[in-house]
Amino acid sequence: MKASKSPLLAKLRTKAETLEDRVNILDARDSLIKKKKVAVKNEDGYFIGTCPDMCPEKERYYRKMLNEIKPYEMDQSNSENLQYCIKKYSRSAADKDVVSHELRPADVLQLTMNHIINCIIPQGEMNPDNLPNWYDFVWDRTRAIRTDISVQGLKDDVSVSIVEKITRFHIHCAFRLVQFEASQFDQKLNSENLTKSLITLREMYQRRRLERIESPNEAEFHAYHLLLQLKNNQGFTSGLTDGKHLSHTQPIKFALSIWRAFRFNNAVLFFRLIKNEATYLQAALLKRYFGDVRFRALKILQKACGMKQLLNVYPAVEFREAMCFDQEELEEFLMLAGTSIDKEENIMLSEVSNSLTSEVSVLSSIIQEKLHQNIAEIINGGLLEPDRCQEHIPHDSF
Repeated sequence: MKASKSPLLAKLRTKAETLEDRVNILDARDSLIKKKKVAVKNEDGYFIGTCPDMCPEKERYYRKMLNEIKPYEMDQSNSENLQYCIKKYSRSAADKDVVSHELRPADVLQLTMNHIINCIIPQGEMNPDNLPNWYDFVWDRTRAIRTDISVQGLKDDVSVSIVEKITRFHIHCAFRLVQFEASQFDQKLNSENLTKSLITLREMYQRRRLERIESPNEAEFHAYHLLLQLKNNQGFTSGLTDGKHLSHTQPIKFALSIWRAFRFNNAVLFFRLIKNEATYLQAALLKRYFGDVRFRALKILQKACGMKQLLNVYPAVEFREAMCFDQEELEEFLMLAGTSIDKEENIMLSEVSNSLTSEVSVLSSIIQEKLHQNIAEIINGGLLEPDRCQEHIPHDSF
């Protein structure tokens, strides 16, 4: 056993003159820790994180060595500064490979999330053409945060709040990046991460209820879960049952009203509810159903006019107002539906196809007009907390 350890011990005693030396020494330290199977766990069997920084020390040096410091991790002078590095996502290692000093505890995760919201989220709108790269960075770093929370089994107020913010981020992006091609922004992948975040929250809320700990925002996020189930009646009703303790709250009442309008093809009521009652995030989440609801309404009009042997046209202005379209949005929708507007400003119903070829990519004003706060505050769930990153000095073993 001693012989197998001696090369590692020898490496630990070498002088760190370069970044590569530092990485090799810290790697040797980690190998010794894993061989000794030293892991700090709590009474429930979860790992306890001890990493004091937004990014573990070895990762900072390794990424610096490979020139993998991202633009969003630069300081205000656009220079590399390891103080602003944020831990990258990596697939969960087996329990035997987890080391506590690479897991960030709740207070460090809070430091990290506050920095992301204060300093990185606002950069998205500074360069809208670069939103896909912005999204990829924030998604990767928040995914790593969720992993640290999951591995440690955290359910405290801070950790719940962090996952809530990550969930709001994915809801916002589902709407804001809708105009980008799938090669730039994968809507399906974003929805999968939104669903995973909501599942994590549901589990955290359940564990907290068992311990009689209140979760002030549970209704908001359970409503988001319900709104994702509009096409799944069984999933929606099951979700209502699971959240019966929240049935008196406004978010759940809104979700139920939307579901009824969607289920019974009441498109006018569907959009009226969104316009008059929905929050920005609720409307952003419901954007995925706009095409379906509008197309079904168009097909109902087509069928009704045919049955009454009327002219197979319908005033475009009436349809636009009832379905809460912008003019540009309406024109793209009708093109995708296989029809258009004639010279008399009527929709030619006879040309409507059997299905939409794709979703409308125009940003809906009915959603945008609900932006009464900046995006950072919406994702944060209120006024921003101070960014303490500049005050924090990362740990240095050398």
